[in-house]
Amino acid sequence: MTRLLRALLLALIPFCAGVAVCRAQEAADDRFVPATRSNRPAVLARSEVADLAALVWGPELAPRVAAVVHCESTGRPTARNAGYDPYWGSYEYLGLMQIERSLWGPLAVELTGSDDLTDPLVNLTVGYAIWRRSGWSAWPVCGWRR
Repeated sequence: MTRLLRALLLALIPFCAGVAVCRAQEAADDRFVPATRSNRPAVLARSEVADLAALVWGPELAPRVAAVVHCESTGRPTARNAGYDPYWGSYEYLGLMQIERSLWGPLAVELTGSDDLTDPLVNLTVGYAIWRRSGWSAWPVCGWRR
């Protein structure tokens, strides 16, 4: 029994050494690196949102827009809030300003040529059109933020 165990142990040592050498020569494996679906950052800083908002809303409203965006989506262009309301039915709010897709998606296409409400500029452009129609009351919780 000890001879067999000794022979197995002696055979195991070169095998383990060979595995170690092969593993050391392998290329880096990117399987565990988080992937992204786009070149957009996961979260925009408040200053970045203010810069983008200044392009669409103008520099005087940009700080307030950045505050609303921070409240609504914490600066995440891909933020999504979906669910079902017994009275209104299903809903899906998207993007920086949490704009309702089924209601405002056609306006996004009309204004920008795209219905991608997760694109920050599309979202801010549609948000500006909504603000022009309804004021800050369109964002009842966050619209008062400054």
